[in-house]
Amino acid sequence: MIAETHHGFPEWGWYGTEFAVTLALGGKVPYIFDIRPRTMYQDIADLFYPKPALEPINWDLIKTGGSPRVK
Repeated sequence: MIAETHHGFPEWGWYGTEFAVTLALGGKVPYIFDIRPRTMYQDIADLFYPKPALEPINWDLIKTGGSPRVK
């Protein structure tokens, strides 16, 4: 098996942007948000490149000052 460890660079930017906008609009962000490295291999490479599979961000809730990841 040929594999590589994916260190989450798209996720860091994705969630970092979500959290920055959430804070700017008065919401709360998690104290800790764990982005763990994942193993990438040929059968699942399309989840990483060219369009990473990232969770959708609830911008409508954030615009109202809500915090989609903090209860």
